[in-house]
Amino acid sequence: MTTTTQTAFQKDLFNWDGMYLTYEGKQGLTRNYEEDYLNCHPTRVGQPQDIFIARFKYGRKPYRQWINFICKNFTLEEWVANYNENKAPYQIMRARGYQGK
Repeated sequence: MTTTTQTAFQKDLFNWDGMYLTYEGKQGLTRNYEEDYLNCHPTRVGQPQDIFIARFKYGRKPYRQWINFICKNFTLEEWVANYNENKAPYQIMRARGYQGK
């Protein structure tokens, strides 16, 4: 029987830059910069890329609500698996009961 790791999200590892919400960390689910960007800056070699969570383009930006909901309702592996199935972030949240405002 195979056991899978279930990594809980940690609130302090989320990054918000005013438009994009990402998650940082070395969970083994992320790729290093040099794997995707052959000419990346030398300071990025060996560093993992942040995991994209969502983009808040227009209007209200409820990123704190998203962070709280994600931490309570998802593991990192679940989020990445859903995202890798080409599901939109809002679709992933709604599937778990996120109502938003």
